[in-house]
Amino acid sequence: MTKEKPLWSSPQRLYSEYAERQLHKRGRLRGILAVHFIRGD
Repeated sequence: MTKEKPLWSSPQRLYSEYAERQLHKRGRLRGILAVHFIRGD
């Protein structure tokens, strides 16, 4: 229980972390797609 982050402690930080993760995923996907598009695979 102590290891888990309490949701009520800082929801804004949790949200920003989540948003960052989503952006990172999307960015990586975009990069892969761009590479494939440029290569013509």
